[in-house]
Amino acid sequence: MIERILAPLDGSELAETVLPYVEYVAARTGAGVRLLTVVHSEAERAQANAYLLAKRDQLRGRTVEASVAVVQDGEAETILAEADAGDANLIAMSTHGQSGVLRWVFGSVADKVLHGSPRPLLLVRSRPAGARPSE
Repeated sequence: MIERILAPLDGSELAETVLPYVEYVAARTGAGVRLLTVVHSEAERAQANAYLLAKRDQLRGRTVEASVAVVQDGEAETILAEADAGDANLIAMSTHGQSGVLRWVFGSVADKVLHGSPRPLLLVRSRPAGARPSE
């Protein structure tokens, strides 16, 4: 049974394509959601926290219980550590994120998470904004 979902986001629209799927699973299982953003400097922390709080409020508005975490470290390592610490039953992430240092391109962060975690992993291919999973 899925009780806790970890959803890493990097602030990009592409990474956010996982959110409708997270909402869908959480609404049907009653799972809580932990939104996570990894930053590389203390200067990024406030902006990342504000971003996650807005996404949390959107989920809560749809009756999905959600919390947030902003961590300064490496992406894949932090995702795996947060999944362990929060005892996540599912890690849900997009196969693509933003380009550059924070990119979550399959073969990079998603691949490391896939091979580094014994937990189920829901990988969602990026898609046009506004598209939602079908019932």
